[in-house]
Amino acid sequence: MAVIGLSFLADTIIQKDWYRFRDPLFATLLITWLILNLLISPLALDPALSYGRSLPWFRFIVFFAATTLWLVQSRADLKVIAVLWGATLGLAMIDGFVQLVSGIGLSGRAIDGGVRLTGPLDRPNIGMFAARIGFPLVTAWLLIAGTSQSWLGDWKLRLAIFAYSLLTLMFILLTGERSASILTVLAVLTIIALAIVTGSRYRWISLSALVMVSICVALILEISTRIRARAESTLSTILDFWSSVYGELIALGYRIWTVYPIEGAGLRNYVTACERIFSNDLVYGCHPHPHNIYVEWLSESGTIGFLCFLAFVFLIVRQVMRPLFLSPHIKMTGLVLVGCLIVTLFPLAISQSFFSNWPAMLMWCSLALAVCTAKCACAVEGQKAQS
Repeated sequence: MAVIGLSFLADTIIQKDWYRFRDPLFATLLITWLILNLLISPLALDPALSYGRSLPWFRFIVFFAATTLWLVQSRADLKVIAVLWGATLGLAMIDGFVQLVSGIGLSGRAIDGGVRLTGPLDRPNIGMFAARIGFPLVTAWLLIAGTSQSWLGDWKLRLAIFAYSLLTLMFILLTGERSASILTVLAVLTIIALAIVTGSRYRWISLSALVMVSICVALILEISTRIRARAESTLSTILDFWSSVYGELIALGYRIWTVYPIEGAGLRNYVTACERIFSNDLVYGCHPHPHNIYVEWLSESGTIGFLCFLAFVFLIVRQVMRPLFLSPHIKMTGLVLVGCLIVTLFPLAISQSFFSNWPAMLMWCSLALAVCTAKCACAVEGQKAQS
């Protein structure tokens, strides 16, 4: 990630291609980064903690810009990225499936607490890894397979994509990660619903997919007592959300914002504000972050930072959803791109910190690949219009 970002900056300086800084997404992120460092961090409860988050965040901005503005310029570039990431995700899932069957993965790691799969990772995040990388991968492959005049495109490749997608869905559900599973199912159902609504071309395929997904979910819940227990625990938490630890953390984030409404408590200062002001009236105590990226932005960067983040979300949603309104053989790519947005930016999701290294890497890789796919889809449409 650092190598890609530095190479991009070096190329920008050598080529004197300052026009890149006018890209709306890149410009918005740069302005946000400046605000975090010039306004939010100096006024933070603990400025050193805040600067420790805000300054290094620049590497993710540059990586995102490098990928979307420089690294992936064509369908050929996108194909290389899709093949490499597809192989990486495939190997990770193989390790996870071996871990599921034998208790120990090929990498030598055991199931975390006997509940959640880890695959080759040192933490139980393989489900979110598969979700956030899997959705943009599928969109890229659909674009590669479906750019012929026929809506079916390369049907053999499409069949392979469907099989890979179904396998990935089953793997995510079997990891035992609640957020990853819920967001994935929500994304799939949203894609199916949009496909049914947008036209008859995809209706029967969508209904068939709905049946297959329902069967997969039902079988997993029936066969795996581990996953059934996780599902029951999740349902219990949702039904009594505001009495759960997650409800308390999110409510605390709002309370912190009411105390520091303009500039927030400062990045990584959620726990500092909690310990200084609210620790005595909490059931579950103080935690490092509120487990929701929107509440994290609101409580730690105030209204100013939150509005900057919302501006970025608006711009990226607009960019990624453009293929949804293109010709029928491109539209399926746009439909799956909606799933990318759900597994990364869904407002109600319980998640890890937006600024922590590992979840941030997944977030920015997913969003960057989604934007690249959307741009390539629009470019393909433009080429067809000219021919």
